[in-house]
Amino acid sequence: MPFSFAAPWALAALAGLIAVWWLLRIRPPAPRRLRFPAIRLLFGLDDREEPPHTTPLWLLLLRMALFTLVVLAVAGPRWDTDPALEADGTLVVVVDDGWASARGWESTRRSLLQVIDAARAQDRSVVLAGTAPGTDWFRSQVPADPEEAARLARVLAPQPWGVDRRAFLESLVGAEFVDVGEVMWFWDGTDGGDPEATALLAQQLSRVGALSLMAGPEHEAPQSLLPASDDADGMAPRLRRTHEAGLQEAWVRALSLDGRVLTRVSATFADGERTASAPLGLPRELRREVTRIEIEGQRHAGAVVLVDDRWQRRTVGLVTLGDDYAARPLLAPTYYLRRALEPFAEVRQGPLGTLLEDPPSVIVLADVGQLRPEGRDALEAWLEAGGTLVRFAGERLVDADSPLLPVRLRAGEMRSLGGAFSWEQPFTLGPFPSESPFAGLAVPEDVVVHRQMIAEPSATLDDLTLARLADGTPLVTAARSGRGELVFFHVTANTDWSNLPLSGLFVSMLQRIVERAEGGDAELGSEMLPPLAVLDGFGREMPPPPDAVSVDAARLLEGTPGPGHPPGYYGHDLFRRALNLGGTVADVQVFRGPLPDGVEPVARFGTTTVDLSAWLFALALALLLVDIVAGLALRGLIGGHGWVSTAVVLVVLGGADVRAEDSVPLGALAIQFGYVQTGNPEVDQTSALGLAALGRVLAERTSVVPVPPKAIDIERDPLVFHPFVYWPITDRQEAVSERAVERIEAYLQTGGMIVFDTRDGSPVAQLESSRRGDPRLAAVLGSLDLPPLVPVSGGHVLGRSFYLLGAFPGRWAGNQVWVESTAERSRDEVASVVVGAAGWAAAWATDPSGRPLFPVTPGGERQREMAYRFGINLAMYAMTGNYKSDQAHTRTILQRLRRAAERR
Repeated sequence: MPFSFAAPWALAALAGLIAVWWLLRIRPPAPRRLRFPAIRLLFGLDDREEPPHTTPLWLLLLRMALFTLVVLAVAGPRWDTDPALEADGTLVVVVDDGWASARGWESTRRSLLQVIDAARAQDRSVVLAGTAPGTDWFRSQVPADPEEAARLARVLAPQPWGVDRRAFLESLVGAEFVDVGEVMWFWDGTDGGDPEATALLAQQLSRVGALSLMAGPEHEAPQSLLPASDDADGMAPRLRRTHEAGLQEAWVRALSLDGRVLTRVSATFADGERTASAPLGLPRELRREVTRIEIEGQRHAGAVVLVDDRWQRRTVGLVTLGDDYAARPLLAPTYYLRRALEPFAEVRQGPLGTLLEDPPSVIVLADVGQLRPEGRDALEAWLEAGGTLVRFAGERLVDADSPLLPVRLRAGEMRSLGGAFSWEQPFTLGPFPSESPFAGLAVPEDVVVHRQMIAEPSATLDDLTLARLADGTPLVTAARSGRGELVFFHVTANTDWSNLPLSGLFVSMLQRIVERAEGGDAELGSEMLPPLAVLDGFGREMPPPPDAVSVDAARLLEGTPGPGHPPGYYGHDLFRRALNLGGTVADVQVFRGPLPDGVEPVARFGTTTVDLSAWLFALALALLLVDIVAGLALRGLIGGHGWVSTAVVLVVLGGADVRAEDSVPLGALAIQFGYVQTGNPEVDQTSALGLAALGRVLAERTSVVPVPPKAIDIERDPLVFHPFVYWPITDRQEAVSERAVERIEAYLQTGGMIVFDTRDGSPVAQLESSRRGDPRLAAVLGSLDLPPLVPVSGGHVLGRSFYLLGAFPGRWAGNQVWVESTAERSRDEVASVVVGAAGWAAAWATDPSGRPLFPVTPGGERQREMAYRFGINLAMYAMTGNYKSDQAHTRTILQRLRRAAERR
């Protein structure tokens, strides 16, 4: 039904019309006042008593109409301009709930609930069906009550894997639907990686009932990220879009474990191309810190690549046995090792027991012979669990009988080359075997070996040899031990036996071994790896759900995410592998048909609802004015028939007053923050929710009670009524017009303040004139007449206008905030421009129940609290300027100054 009520229970008050009729009839209007002439004029007058039921019928009807209008207005009448559903019978709703739907999921859910609400209004049953695997509870083809269907729709979320329309089509074959009126398919706009199955599914659904293909907006078309390759040019992830039309730019960023943005680069899709490359340009040291790569603004699992231990900067432990070399550091067995490992690994040095308290990825024993039993047992357990043990030869190992070696050594025998008592000359290195981890490394001709520990010949010696001397004798051997690996260099780690530690080859060999360590490129067994953390459909990292199961390590790299194996991290403390979505799903493209006859994609379902309450209240007010004037006329206070014109004038003036009141901006009557509309629905919604949440916090902690924020069209809406305006910068920020520049400058010159937020967590580089810095900011600030921008110093008023703050975090932390350099010389000592990249609105934003909408990194909820405190400081700074900037915290400031003086 197009007409409905928001509160139909209020219509019960209409039963009071009977009481109104009765009361108005027994209470006539007040008696008229007459001026009596002389008493003689009263003779002959009839003494008639007026009965109480002579209230004019028109006045009675007027007041009953007034009562009825008020009751109807309170009931919240609504008129839906677009009919919700056309056909009768059961409504079948099919929803694409794969990763490709995540970006536009809010509009999908909103439209889905509107469809179910329309079915409820027509008392129609609903069949819900999801096309992604793993939603069997949702795929029942039994009609559901609209209330139950609405409950399921509210908890429905996109899955972190793709749709399987062929499997869904098979589930429809043979299904019997009774009395189906319409079929609505909330389509993600793609072929789901199987265009044939998509066409067949559309045909099958059109046979079930009248098919409506509900497509989302074009700006919600997804882009996916393919796993990065690590080569000489660095990490270079590839992007893929669903269409090839037009030139399109995307931004990719790499994040560290603590949420820091390590780099942010752009990738451009050429016209006619569906893929683009985004070389990160990170040095190898920073590459080891990358844990996550994502496409900005996509918000789905396909736009995220998790980087596992194969890319991480590993920890290497160097075992020390004493301080024998404290006075001779260049002769210490660990000296060259530490210098060779530090460029690509985190090196820790200490006793074996201390290192095993926090197990590293690799442990190096340089010239260590016998180990204590307790230390040997702990080392063997660590090795069996997946560690990599690297040992070097030395004098202490010659006569030792150590079991932690990959090959048997000739007891007490050491080969000496080139000495006074030797016929043999020092040997150079031979070429590396093709199956060796050192394969491909250049062998320097000047690297020679003077001494060498000899391995006992065996049938497996060749298989265990990773590097040889020119005469074929082993230089490096290795063997598996449980899930770990033993590597043995048959020379020392210093220059006593060879000059290998002085060469660049030594660094490369150690780097290959460390990368080969578990978590690197070690051979995978058949161990089952449990899930550690998984991605949801929106690409957010979360704990594994109860139905997530372990995955076979040997099949992990070739596995495809799905129910039971969502994308995420699998493994344990020493070994962690990432299962990503981008490199495993089928190539998803825009569906190009064919579709059934008469079926065309249409805009998402939605109705335009007109609230009639305000109109009814206005009409009731007009009738109330008429009633007042009529009452005055019946009492004789308004003579003749002039009361009618008086009533008309009052009604017109009342309406004019109401219109004038409505024309006054809310910001002129109360404190109201504003945010600039960007055209991106997600960014605009985040700004609105963030400022609204900040307003609630301000009302709780201060005397400032803001009204809900206002969305501002920078080209048309007035700015002067807002203490500050929040301007989120997007990747598609366009230059502002000359008219907008004039409006912005007028607002800033009259005491206004604009907060520009790039929201990406990256440093806003060299903003002495931000117009030559970030190109997105240059699109806005480049046309404004602004003084140079400077970083906020520790003593700035922003840090003490309400709370005493040393940093100004948002969703991201550690970013510099910039203000204009001449703020102290302005009329109110308030900077007119504040520039940052912390994503403040995202840190403030909450849902209606008060739950945060976005995670903050790396500080968690403590960081969110500091973001709220910065928001309060910002509001106070914008509204009060430098007023009492020091007096508010005089005591605390003096105490800090006193403590600082004492420390000096």
